[in-house]
Amino acid sequence: MPPTSPELDEQEAEEGVTRFTPSRLEAALWLSLTGRVSRRTLWLWFIIPVYAIALLAAGLDALTGATPTNAIAEAYRSLVGDAVLSLSALAGPISNVAIMAYFWPITAGMVKRLHDLGFSGWFWAAYMVVALGSWAIFLLSPQSVLTVALVVLSTLVACVVSVFLYFIPGTPGPNQYGPDPLGRP
Repeated sequence: MPPTSPELDEQEAEEGVTRFTPSRLEAALWLSLTGRVSRRTLWLWFIIPVYAIALLAAGLDALTGATPTNAIAEAYRSLVGDAVLSLSALAGPISNVAIMAYFWPITAGMVKRLHDLGFSGWFWAAYMVVALGSWAIFLLSPQSVLTVALVVLSTLVACVVSVFLYFIPGTPGPNQYGPDPLGRP
């Protein structure tokens, strides 16, 4: 059983780390790249809110009749058409603001989740370079079969990485990134 709050505060002060749990929600949960989060915390405080914000923003864009405001959306429109684009998170200015607002918090959550699995947060940076790089190449030549294949491949990699981060249990007990968020010895 995890220690009670006063015991937890003393233990954290000694270890110099903070356990992130829903009952101890702090701004550092979304801003810091240190520590670990469990699958439950990732889902409740990162994944579900981000998807809710993305859906709300895309819905507001659709209600206001907003048109795509960035190059990725324009390239995507040329490939798949307006009907599919209007359902995406690239639909308009509200979605773009939402993406900017949750980019850092989702990065912090994924880095902490990698820490829980015993991996460096630099894996997330490498993943982002590959994902954003493939979209940048797509923007340069959206009609090329090779660039479309690259985007499809990076999307498949994103699916595998997501399953890994969302569903694989973390390492039991403390690791080099901090104590177990579930309090396991």
